[in-house]
Amino acid sequence: MRFIFTLFGVLTCFWGSAQSIYDAVSASTSRSSSTARVAGMGGAYGSTGPEIGAISTNPATLGLFRTDVFSFTSNLQSNRSNTEFAGNRDAYRKSNFGFTSMGFVKGRDFEDSTRSLKSMNYALTFNRNNTFREYFSAGGVEVGNSMVDYFAAQANDPRNGSRSSNFLRDNAPFMYESYLANQTNLISNVNSIDFEPIYNTNASLRKSVISAQKGNQFNFSFSAGGNINDKLYIGGSMNGEYLRINYENTYREEDERDTVSNFNNFSFRTNTNFSGFGASFQLGGIYVVNPDLRVGIGYKSRTSVSAFDSYSTSLSSNLDSIGPFQQRSMEYNGSYTLFLPDRFTFSATQLFDKIGLISTDLDITNMRRMEFRSDGDPFAFDDLNQTIQDSLGTAIALRIGGEYRFDKKYYGRAGFRYQTMGWATENQLDNVRYALSLGLGIKNENEIIDLALIQNIYQTSFTPFSGYNLQGPKARANILPVAIMLTITSKI
Repeated sequence: MRFIFTLFGVLTCFWGSAQSIYDAVSASTSRSSSTARVAGMGGAYGSTGPEIGAISTNPATLGLFRTDVFSFTSNLQSNRSNTEFAGNRDAYRKSNFGFTSMGFVKGRDFEDSTRSLKSMNYALTFNRNNTFREYFSAGGVEVGNSMVDYFAAQANDPRNGSRSSNFLRDNAPFMYESYLANQTNLISNVNSIDFEPIYNTNASLRKSVISAQKGNQFNFSFSAGGNINDKLYIGGSMNGEYLRINYENTYREEDERDTVSNFNNFSFRTNTNFSGFGASFQLGGIYVVNPDLRVGIGYKSRTSVSAFDSYSTSLSSNLDSIGPFQQRSMEYNGSYTLFLPDRFTFSATQLFDKIGLISTDLDITNMRRMEFRSDGDPFAFDDLNQTIQDSLGTAIALRIGGEYRFDKKYYGRAGFRYQTMGWATENQLDNVRYALSLGLGIKNENEIIDLALIQNIYQTSFTPFSGYNLQGPKARANILPVAIMLTITSKI
């Protein structure tokens, strides 16, 4: 999915920004829960109770605290994927251990019973909102659809009317893939005014593609929340956010059967880095309808992100007649401001005496509120922002969870999350994501230990090349990451 925009997006607007639409969509739709208790209930904790992991959903939950607490969460994640490409399947699994969240709550009760404001609580929290760790690997033998055809078509773009290799070099990065292909002798215009592949690309070649992505999204917050007459809880927070994503894509073609004259193999690689610092604020409220029913609403503002991209490519070839060649582009950098859309969260919690509860949250995000702004040219992102308006719509996340109290010490939890990413096109494969979760809580006098098991389920696809009336084979991947979370909460 990202690979297509690395190659095709550079021809339509600023090279890095087209790809960053996907980064921005991911950053706007959180896929992680900050604590094991919240995760065990599918993330449905916006109006449930005093829990550090719920403050990032609705800061009004801070008003429900009755004691000062400290919380720490870590997780172990197994990243699994099954990929289909060119009629073949490949599987991947890799595990990583990491830190998820940490928080501290300090409160103050007011002794004057005539006051409407019964208490005020304050919190410092640090959360890893998203983990962008994905890996796809697949390969197979296919006839035709060589990426070298794409390189030749790019070199023959109407803007290169003279069919000059210097034009390709001087218009980097927009034409740089084809310039690398020319310099590594994969395409040539020696015998024709047009650039053409130097070998028969309609042969049976082994094609493989690897797409590796890693990165995180972190949130730092200072929050305050109050209790008004044990009936209304209000809260707000100021947030700082940091995002970083790195993805590397490698595409390889090989004449493993030695049936193509003057060709052994080539390998094309792209490396892109996206990072940014942002700021936002949140407001929230919880209203106690009756002792067993609470409803809540939360609002997170647009996040202004100072973003930075870097991009580089390399291409190596091995030809029968002249041997190996390798060329690498310089690193291209760009900075801009990215506005992530604001989000509304509606919550409801039904308590069943002291036996348990059922809770639900609904996030609504208008992805068309996303916007790119240039640090220099005010019109640089007009086409990209129009693409956002055309290709994005409303993203929702429905979370449902329950908790059952076995006795005063042990709690069992279960949850479900249904999430759309906001793509307006109906055939966007990775628009819908699911998660199932189970949790266990052990409560002592001053400590609480929570465990959660989360199974995420979604699909994605990516096309190694597209554009210039060319459409190569599409790789499809089933992504099945599993996470185990552990939270230790201590009263202070």
